[in-house]
Amino acid sequence: MGRRKKIEKELLDSPEGSPEARGLRVRRIRNMANLSRQQMCENTDININSLKGWEIGRYGGLTWYGAEKIIHQVAKEGVQCSSDWLMYGIGAGPSVQTGFVDTDIQPPATLTIATESTQNEDEKIANELALFKKQYKNAVDFIVADEGMSPLYHCGEYVGGINLFGQKIDVAVGLHCITQMENGNILLRQLRKGSEPNTYTLVCLNIDQTPEPVLYNVKLISAAPVIFHRKRNMVY
Repeated sequence: MGRRKKIEKELLDSPEGSPEARGLRVRRIRNMANLSRQQMCENTDININSLKGWEIGRYGGLTWYGAEKIIHQVAKEGVQCSSDWLMYGIGAGPSVQTGFVDTDIQPPATLTIATESTQNEDEKIANELALFKKQYKNAVDFIVADEGMSPLYHCGEYVGGINLFGQKIDVAVGLHCITQMENGNILLRQLRKGSEPNTYTLVCLNIDQTPEPVLYNVKLISAAPVIFHRKRNMVY
């Protein structure tokens, strides 16, 4: 079995990749698109009985073929969704595109001032991080060290979050987190519950970009869900 196939099988065997979990996500994006089952199947080769089976996790649940058809159909209604999220529950969740930016709108004065500032980029980033840490207790920042979380986060970008410790780490399961392992290593990964007590599984969004895309049953010192993301010349 190839490396990617093995990883895909492991993800499908996880709780988030179960037929029932995939079914819940199918229903979620269908409801976001405001489509009935009948409407979802119109003008496609999706069989309504297959759709019903996918939504309740019957006969192995949603397939890759079905996921691609569903993503294409809800996109017509302005709902954006990735196949990795629909199949495995990893990556950013679905979003609704409500319109386009009006390019005639003038930027706010604060943006103009920031753009015209003579501060160099490193100074700006340092000031933003200092303010972030001042505002939040247990704040932590991290420079992304690999492409394992691309396309959402790229190597060299800055992220920040609020550290959680002990049992409180459980509330961050499913989120993108700055994680510190007991061996001291720090990684930006999606956090999942481990199969052993008091452990967690760390998952990449881009499984082709790192030698270890999934780390199983890791003991953590802390986990900080990302609430600050800084690219050069852009702030999130």
